[in-house]
Amino acid sequence: MFRKLIYLLGAIILFYNLPSQSVASQSGDNQPPIIIKPKPPTPTHVLMGVYPVSISEINLAHKTVKVSFYAWWRSTDSTYHPEKSVEITNALDYNLKVGGTGKNGDEYFTYVHYYATIQKDWDVRYFPFDHQKLEVRLEDFYDENYVVFDPDFKNSHLHNELSLPGWKIKGMELKKSTTFYNTNFGDSSLNNANYSRLSFVIDLKRVGWRSYFNYYVGFFVAFFLCCMIFFVDPGNINARASLSLGSIFTAVGNKYVIDQLLPFTADFTLSDAIQAATFCVITLAVLSFILLHELVQEFGRKKVIWINRILSMLCMFGYIIYVGLWTLLAILS
Repeated sequence: MFRKLIYLLGAIILFYNLPSQSVASQSGDNQPPIIIKPKPPTPTHVLMGVYPVSISEINLAHKTVKVSFYAWWRSTDSTYHPEKSVEITNALDYNLKVGGTGKNGDEYFTYVHYYATIQKDWDVRYFPFDHQKLEVRLEDFYDENYVVFDPDFKNSHLHNELSLPGWKIKGMELKKSTTFYNTNFGDSSLNNANYSRLSFVIDLKRVGWRSYFNYYVGFFVAFFLCCMIFFVDPGNINARASLSLGSIFTAVGNKYVIDQLLPFTADFTLSDAIQAATFCVITLAVLSFILLHELVQEFGRKKVIWINRILSMLCMFGYIIYVGLWTLLAILS
């Protein structure tokens, strides 16, 4: 009995230590090492194209987005293996599945499916009416002395089923460029060199009216409560104080939600404009009911009511015009 238990325990340990294998699939972190080939007399020109099929999990706070796309390469060099040497340079992580390789006439082709988490510095100046340029950059480990990418404009398109809820996908641009790295990456036989880069840029525009009211409703409610302060009798300081406290807590709570949602930026944004306007109105409303309460005895009730009305008009119209102009600017961005 004891011997059987030992055999069973050994079988379980052996099972859990078996290496897991994935056929025709590899991670960007587990690619086989690249063996540097002798420098050719002329670089290999490679026709490269992409076909994005999905965009998901846009995270503004963490500055990431997930993208899935096909990529392919065509060249006359039978020794070129892009599935081993091409990386996504602005990805936090990625993996790929090799779709196929083959030969047509004198050309060799390879196509793969990439799954990548892209790092993106989002432009949140006009959130939630923001306009984003999602760029994915691909480069080879070999420099331009070995490989030069040429875009395959004819066959590179967005998938017709590609959609992103809450966003309008306006199009895609394929760009060829060169990147200089001021290092030899530890190989003393190499000089600092240029590397061929092919990027595709997807143009996105958020459809943001629902998000606009969902995310900023707290500030608008705080503004409404501040407006109510001016319609309360100047002598009723308790009611005015209650409304001002309610507006403060509402605005602070909404600010906490927005700060968790959006990344920090040095730019002055639509969100900053709405927050600044709301807290300015709250400050003016609180100061007004304190000062007007003290001025009732000195200037009389009628004059204080007249001053109260002027302040209310200034706050209401000033807020609506200022926030409205910022919102219009965001929509037109």
